[in-house]
Amino acid sequence: MTRFGPPLFALALCALPGCGGKGSGPPPTVAKETAEAEVTRISHRWTSTQVDKALLSPPSPISVRAQTRVSEITFGQGSAEERLVIEEQFELRSGATIRCRTRFEHGLVVRFGRKSGDAAVELTRPALQAGRSCDGPPPEATLLEPERRALLVLQSDQLIAVEPALDERIYRPVSE
Repeated sequence: MTRFGPPLFALALCALPGCGGKGSGPPPTVAKETAEAEVTRISHRWTSTQVDKALLSPPSPISVRAQTRVSEITFGQGSAEERLVIEEQFELRSGATIRCRTRFEHGLVVRFGRKSGDAAVELTRPALQAGRSCDGPPPEATLLEPERRALLVLQSDQLIAVEPALDERIYRPVSE
């Protein structure tokens, strides 16, 4: 039975591949994916649907207003476009019901970055104004949308609004 002493054992270990000596240098650096690439790798088109219902008090001629907002964002190279469709149903105090639909298509100011390590995108939409298209005389002829800024963070495969705090939009990828 042969016994290896410490110097012979150390020499035997250094003869194994990968142990010190001349190598090809440090391992290659792995490139980190940009926030824009991470978001658009999942999809270039994202959609969000929000439903809202409100009871209005007199003297408003409207007693109940129901609204569905469908936003679809399409990302290009460093840019974004939004198609926003707002469908409304007004129940009037007179008993009549009026349905309206308003459609906007516009560019967005977009900035990609990271928030707490997660890919994020800041979107700024301009102020919008359009006449409502209704099946009867609308109680309010014009729909006004103020300028809106939001910060969306990529979590799993969803873009979730985190700023402003009360923004409840969640965008899901659209299959392409």
